[in-house]
Amino acid sequence: MLNFKFLSIATLPTLANPLALAALLVAMLLGNNICWADERTSIRESFVNIYSGPGRGYPIFHIAVRNEWIEIIQIRTDWFKVNTQKGVTGWAYKEDLGLTLSTDGNPISFDRYIEQNYQNQRFEFGFSGGSMAKKNAMAVRLSYRINPIFTAETSWLNAADDFSTSVLYNINILIHPMTFTRFTPYFTMGAGRFFTEPDDSIENGVTSYSSSLNVGAGMHYYLSSRFLLRLDYRNYYVYLSDSEIGSHQEWTTGFSFFYGSHAESLFQELFDTSLNTLDFEVGIILGSYSMEDLPANISQGLRLAYFITEDFFVEWTHMASTLKDSNYESMGFNLFSDDNDQMSYYSLVVGYNALPGEIVFRNKYDWGTQLYFVAGVGNTSIKNEDHFTVSLGAGLRITPTDNIAIHWDVRDHIFNTALFGEEKTTNNFEIQYGISYIF
Repeated sequence: MLNFKFLSIATLPTLANPLALAALLVAMLLGNNICWADERTSIRESFVNIYSGPGRGYPIFHIAVRNEWIEIIQIRTDWFKVNTQKGVTGWAYKEDLGLTLSTDGNPISFDRYIEQNYQNQRFEFGFSGGSMAKKNAMAVRLSYRINPIFTAETSWLNAADDFSTSVLYNINILIHPMTFTRFTPYFTMGAGRFFTEPDDSIENGVTSYSSSLNVGAGMHYYLSSRFLLRLDYRNYYVYLSDSEIGSHQEWTTGFSFFYGSHAESLFQELFDTSLNTLDFEVGIILGSYSMEDLPANISQGLRLAYFITEDFFVEWTHMASTLKDSNYESMGFNLFSDDNDQMSYYSLVVGYNALPGEIVFRNKYDWGTQLYFVAGVGNTSIKNEDHFTVSLGAGLRITPTDNIAIHWDVRDHIFNTALFGEEKTTNNFEIQYGISYIF
């Protein structure tokens, strides 16, 4: 029998500053549990196609026939890396393995595990956008499903307009009265802290700090076993003073995904063991950021992505740059000084792999490719002012190995700014080059 190691990722990274995120990822990679596995299954159908890589763009180079044993050694979204009885190593699609036999001789029912996943998921991470107190708002949420009925959730919400920026930190309990369908409504209640900071243009503005309570309702709609659409309504009661309570409403919509339930619980039950999954990607980025009406400047940062299926992924990016205004300095204007020339942004996007393919290098190496599109929201900080940002873009991803990815991206970051005197909507283009590690 063949033995294979498994990297067990026990926690889901949360949004933090780049150094904290990098430290957490290093700890995750170095602190993995190791176990040994032997996962064999027998083919019951006439044949199973074996692909050269984990995707539709790779060619079929081998066929495993009925009654042949295969060993499952790795998972990447909907694709399983296998060794065949004849010693061939390749990738098989989940649906092609849906009518195989497990080690106990019973057929594997993937649909049953997907249905169970609706109420058995553990960690949920998501982001959404909308309105809070008539301000543009963006929310990030991290949840843990205690049981099918109750979910504990922590969230961060940023809401901004021309006059002030509000930040909310909440801890909530979600109650799910229905847990066995794709559509799952819920009720929520919780408490948190409410911070409001006036814009620098407001004279004698004062930052306020208040406690708050909130109640609300929402719904999940499962687009796939690990990917859902989410709608939220919440009413916040903010304690402004001992005798005054303010009320603000939040309406947001967005996406969430799960970690730690679908593939893990499926194979733990089937084979009483665990497998190495390749669903995360972390990398470094070097780019050229061209803010509208300013020359391009070098940018650098980090990327963290999670692959929900072969087609969909979510990505968090944090970038920083130093802005230069050489064109304006030559005309006698000075937009930036040494202490306020830093620009940074973060974005949360959903990506779609539109055109999977393959590059054959020197007739020897098969490199996978994915042309993808992304859309999402985030925040851009310029001269210590925050700007709600919508990010759109496209990119090309090349995977020369199972664990390495090379990226080339073009992004447009759209936000309102009054940097040049009159507020307007700006399109700020960025070209990114990056390398990532898949684990």
